[in-house]
Amino acid sequence: MKNKYVYEIYLFIYLFLNSGSVWSAELFEYAQSIRALGMGNAYTAVVNDGDALFYNPAALGRVKGINLTVFNLNTGINGENALQSAQTIADSSATGIDRFADYFGQRIWLGLGGKINLYMPHFGIAVYDSGSMGFELKNPILPYFDINYLNDYGLVVGGSFTIAPSAYLGFTAKKITRMGTREQIGISSFLDGQTTNIESSFNRRGNGYGADLGIVWEIPAPFNPVISGVWKDVGGTTFLKEAGIQKPPNIAEEKILGVAAGFDLKVFALTAAIDYKHIETPKEPLGKKLHMGLELDLPLIDVRGGFSQGYYTLGASLDFFLFQLDVAYYGVEIGEYPGQDEDRRIQFAMTMDLGFDPSFKFIDFNKVKGRKVKQRR
Repeated sequence: MKNKYVYEIYLFIYLFLNSGSVWSAELFEYAQSIRALGMGNAYTAVVNDGDALFYNPAALGRVKGINLTVFNLNTGINGENALQSAQTIADSSATGIDRFADYFGQRIWLGLGGKINLYMPHFGIAVYDSGSMGFELKNPILPYFDINYLNDYGLVVGGSFTIAPSAYLGFTAKKITRMGTREQIGISSFLDGQTTNIESSFNRRGNGYGADLGIVWEIPAPFNPVISGVWKDVGGTTFLKEAGIQKPPNIAEEKILGVAAGFDLKVFALTAAIDYKHIETPKEPLGKKLHMGLELDLPLIDVRGGFSQGYYTLGASLDFFLFQLDVAYYGVEIGEYPGQDEDRRIQFAMTMDLGFDPSFKFIDFNKVKGRKVKQRR
């Protein structure tokens, strides 16, 4: 009996400290931008900073100045009661399965990540860690945890070339170390002290190499239209097993088409964007592939909204010269079709950027990044 409580605590601590993934039906993407999530994750034709390494490498051709992201830290959670539910379980005086009686059917999802970027016109390099974890207790008769987690940390190097006026072709090469699995683990496995297999499952680790290709064209026309195309993880990114009983899940290739447009009226700027993702995944319904968003750029603050996988998204940013605070509130479809089973999440990010002109004179990073439409286009 003494070890039962120890193993319960062990499992929860392990899950919270090791980033995880999402439910099997979710279309997982790593190293997502909080700014992008706020505007429906429609971003491949909008991005013009270090996030081009993760969304569209061709957009490195749109970067202004020499920029260093000293840190970009983000964290997120699903639902208002997720932490409260976990705390209730941890504080419970009940033993065995009775500790979880009020927990069946409730999901907990946590996200955590960070990036360091150096980027300039036509070149960028980033080190990142991106993880999320989700678990749910199911089946009161034969209880088990449906546990999903992924954690990627890696190095990304990218470059772009001018192929026509205001048109760029880009690529990235990346090395990723991934930990991750999707497991259904009966409560008895850890209540009875049988944790060896659990540890092996959670410690699945492998190294993989991948590449992305992208193209972007800024059309010289009213409202500054932009067209983009991205081929992420060309041919799929596979992992060689380094630890655990099996290698972690591979990353499937993804093809994306995007468009954006907008205008700048000096006092404010407005950007609209649409991305059509997972083009060659016929089993996924159209509603899960379509992403739309708007961004209103005002002095010191941006506000965003959109639709992603059929659910509304909201976001905002506050600029404090060197620092920026971002927040996004959005829904993720974890069922098979849009509207079936929403998991609503909120994420925050704090970023510190330094910007320099070509003579290495320090300047306002927002001007370097060109966040307004007029500068962006």
